[in-house]
Amino acid sequence: MTLHTNGNKIYDENGNKVILRGVNCSALEWSILRSSRLESCIEHALTQWDCNVIRLPLSASAWFGQTSEQKRYGFTALSYQNRVKRIVSLCAKHKAYIILDLHGAGEGERLGGFKNPMPDKISVRFWQSAAEMFCNEENVLFGLFNEPRDIDARTLMLGGEVVLEGARYETIGMKPLLDAVRSTGANNICVIGGTDWAYDLRPWTSEFAFKDNAGNGIVIDSHIYPWKDTDWEKTVGCAAEDYPVIIGEFGHYGDDVIPHEAPNKICCDEFFEKLFCFIEKHDLGFLAWDMSQFAGPCLIKSQMTFEPTEFFGRKFIDFMKKYNGK
Repeated sequence: MTLHTNGNKIYDENGNKVILRGVNCSALEWSILRSSRLESCIEHALTQWDCNVIRLPLSASAWFGQTSEQKRYGFTALSYQNRVKRIVSLCAKHKAYIILDLHGAGEGERLGGFKNPMPDKISVRFWQSAAEMFCNEENVLFGLFNEPRDIDARTLMLGGEVVLEGARYETIGMKPLLDAVRSTGANNICVIGGTDWAYDLRPWTSEFAFKDNAGNGIVIDSHIYPWKDTDWEKTVGCAAEDYPVIIGEFGHYGDDVIPHEAPNKICCDEFFEKLFCFIEKHDLGFLAWDMSQFAGPCLIKSQMTFEPTEFFGRKFIDFMKKYNGK
């Protein structure tokens, strides 16, 4: 199952092209207490929706047992890490891949540290620990940082000073973060986003872009939502000639909901028709957000029944059936 990149494609050890297609399964990045159905969600996506990959958002603070929830309820760092190990094994049992996604940065009480726009020192500690734990596991990919934002191309790649709510801190760029992973001996493919909440991949066509010369390669990640601009050829497709690209998050709340992120620029039906055509045109991997009714946009109405939402879940299932020739 071991994957590597060559040009703008992903291949397995037998030289077969692999396109990653699946869903995000959130919970562990923001509340362990809300994660009781997580494994059931993963199993349903793999067995009933024919996904071959799961993206698992994680918290660096929880990985090291630092969150207020862990301290209050006795969830240790070891129990969190062992949970991730079991989920990796669950995916392997179904011959599926898993992207371990560092969903936020910053030490502190809040699980996830979602405010920080770029990786920091705890992010390096997280990847040194996680990479050693899953070093060269056949089905594991590393998503280095969820959604970089409010930065330029140079800072994304090399790091630098970031100002956040008046405070300044030194961020770790994606190249040093990749180097930290490779220093552990881990060759696993690493997934790295663009700017503007991981949407804009134009930095990967800049002078600061880099390749991976010490491992199995990097995959570039874009998060496409209907409140972003719709010129995806310019902002996403621009990187698809030189790197494997995946749409690591996408979704729509439906036309009856005003998103809290920003107003939609495209209606639900048009969004999915355009996006699925874009995915097929460029032969891209994709992971829908999210397999939880607690995280929007939602693929399902309930984690008990897994009934798909009509505005999103049903459209995703139908596309998967078409994609898999069913």
